[in-house]
Amino acid sequence: MGMGIWFVVCFLLLSLLLTGCGQPETGESEKGGTPEGKIEQPAFTELPSEVTSDSDVTPEPDEAKPASPRGEYPNLNDDEVLEQLLAEAIPLTPSQMSQGIGPNPFTHNGEPYSGWAKGLYDNGHVRSLHHFRDGELDGPSIKWHENGQKSHESAFKDGKVEGLAIRWHENGQKAAEVAHKDGFPEGTSTYWYQSGQKSAEVTVKDGREVATKQWDRQGNPVDMDGNPVE
Repeated sequence: MGMGIWFVVCFLLLSLLLTGCGQPETGESEKGGTPEGKIEQPAFTELPSEVTSDSDVTPEPDEAKPASPRGEYPNLNDDEVLEQLLAEAIPLTPSQMSQGIGPNPFTHNGEPYSGWAKGLYDNGHVRSLHHFRDGELDGPSIKWHENGQKSHESAFKDGKVEGLAIRWHENGQKAAEVAHKDGFPEGTSTYWYQSGQKSAEVTVKDGREVATKQWDRQGNPVDMDGNPVE
């Protein structure tokens, strides 16, 4: 498995959960995004599941919506439901940021926690909402930018990302769609600039990156170093 693939995995897990307690987002600055003139290269080489040929590529879902990996969960797109869940969710502390993934269970009052937990910005605004089952991340996970725009949406199963993970820029434009299986990316992932222009596609299978495409901010094909491709 390439170093790029592992980088993406770490990036996604950290950005989906660990920033939920007042720490800055990873991958780009809070306000500035990717510097002008530089190709926005998502950590796609870090994604752990790829595809080789057109016949091997996993079809993209008809709707870009993370699936609940186990059981039925409340509709988090319903404002009243979301407000109720945020009210009952317990707060995450900085020391609990890395809990709920792998062998490190999230505990509350000394016991593995089942239920909803939320991360907060320093100003008290909600930063994230996660569901745990027996100390593991399990179910929907959502994050918001400080301006209130949604920043991440995904679903976990037994502490691993499962299904489609979506990320948005602070301006509301979609930033990435990455499908997962057993905690690793699988199939073709897509990334966009803040303008909405597609920046990259990467396809992975069995832990190998098998196909990569990139574009500059004007939509022109470029190589990994940002040089034009004829």
